[in-house]
Amino acid sequence: MAKKRTKPVVPDVEAEFSRLLRAARKEHGQLKEEATANHPNHKSAVTFAKTHKWQWAEPLLEASRVHWAGAHDKALQLLAMSELSIPDRWHGILHFLRGNALHAKGKHDEAINAYRKALDEPECDTPGYAWINLGTAFLAKGEHNGAIAAYYKALDDPKYDMPAKAWTNLAQTYASTGRRKLAKEAFKKALKNPDPKGGDHARARLGMQLLKSKIETDALSPDDRAMAGKTVPGAQSDEIEGGVIAAIQEAGDTQYEKYIAKPDSERDDTLSILRGWSSAVTLLGGFRTTLARWRLFPEVARPRHRD
Repeated sequence: MAKKRTKPVVPDVEAEFSRLLRAARKEHGQLKEEATANHPNHKSAVTFAKTHKWQWAEPLLEASRVHWAGAHDKALQLLAMSELSIPDRWHGILHFLRGNALHAKGKHDEAINAYRKALDEPECDTPGYAWINLGTAFLAKGEHNGAIAAYYKALDDPKYDMPAKAWTNLAQTYASTGRRKLAKEAFKKALKNPDPKGGDHARARLGMQLLKSKIETDALSPDDRAMAGKTVPGAQSDEIEGGVIAAIQEAGDTQYEKYIAKPDSERDDTLSILRGWSSAVTLLGGFRTTLARWRLFPEVARPRHRD
C-alpha cells in the first residue's frame, strides 16, 4: 500500500503536539501495563491530534502505550499503520519507537537499523535517547566499541538530560572489557551528574565497589549475581520501581557499614554491600528478588536502555 503524503504541520502546532506526545510517553512509562487510552496525558494528545484530523497520531500514541505494557508485536503493527500517512516531521519518533519494540523482542540488528533511521531524520527531537538505545543494542550483540561510541554520542547531545545513565553505561562497558581505569573515571563522572531517580547512581556506586575490590561479576555467588541482575534487552529497563529506589535512598550508604558490623554478617568486603541492601532495607517479600525483577543493578555487560 502506497504511503499517503500529508501537508507539513504548522510549527506552533508541531511544538504543542511534541509536548503532548512527550507527556503521554512519560505517562506510559510510569504506568506501564496499567496505562490506558483514558489516562489524561494520552487522552489529551489523542484529542489534539483528532482536532487536526491526524489519523497517523493515534496509532503512534497507542504503539507507545502498548509497548510499555509488553505488547511489542502489537506496537509494531500500530507503527506500520501510522507510517502510512505520518508526515516527515515525525519520522524520527516513529523509527525510535520501532527500535524500542524490536530491541524488546531481541531483534537487535533490526533495532539498530531503526535507531539509525531515527538519527538520520533532521527532525529527530531527542537524538541522545536514540544514541543510548543504539549503544545498548550494539552491546546486546557483543559489539563493545560500537556501544562505547554510541554512548559518547548521547553525551554530545546538549538536549540529552540523563548523562548519569550514559556515563554508567560507558563505565560498565569499559569494565566488561577489562579497561578498569576508564571504567573508574566514567563511574566518577556518572556520580557527578544529576540522577533524580537514583538508579544510575546506585549502579555506579556498586560498580565502583566492584572495581575497588577487584571482584569479577562471574566470581560472585549465584545469589549475588542475581542482585547484579541483567537488564533484559529493550523495553522497560529505563524505569525503575519507585518503591525500591525510595527505600534505598532512605536507607542511605551508611547501611553498608551497619550491615558489616552485624555479628552474623561474616563479610567485610564488596559482597557485604551486595547483601547489605537486601538485609538493611525493609521491603515486602524478598528484596533480592525485587531487585532482580526490577533490574536495579544490571551486570557489567548489560547497561541500561532508554525508552
